[in-house]
Amino acid sequence: NELQVENLTASSSNDTVTLRYRADKHGTDVTYVVKSSPYKGHVVRDSVTVNGAQWTGLDPGTMYNFTVISTLPATNLYMAKNVSSEVITIWTKSVHGMACSTDTCATDLSCLQALDGRRLCLCSNTSFYFTSSKACLP
Repeated sequence: NELQVENLTASSSNDTVTLRYRADKHGTDVTYVVKSSPYKGHVVRDSVTVNGAQWTGLDPGTMYNFTVISTLPATNLYMAKNVSSEVITIWTKSVHGMACSTDTCATDLSCLQALDGRRLCLCSNTSFYFTSSKACLP
């Protein structure tokens, strides 16, 4: 369908998902709405464009599904038309102390084996986690 966004991709941090896509085959008349499941957080104001959108306020280490809905408004000749994108699934990055796999930790953290055998997002051996700044520091 020519209204459907194309090349939908997603990237994440611990509380934000950035969606990228290609759209806008009908010019400025088309509007785009992003929906998440589970519903959490909110779309960043003015971030939904023909090129993508940003959703923030999400929980770390959580799986989210996103859909982009393109809407062509009604005219005197045609009814309004809505087209949904494919659903894209992405995990937000895990923060310090959360369970992890290879590339699921937030920036500056590594997925390391803890003393009890679990794999957790932790600071490297040369730094320590400071709760006040929520950062790994030397």
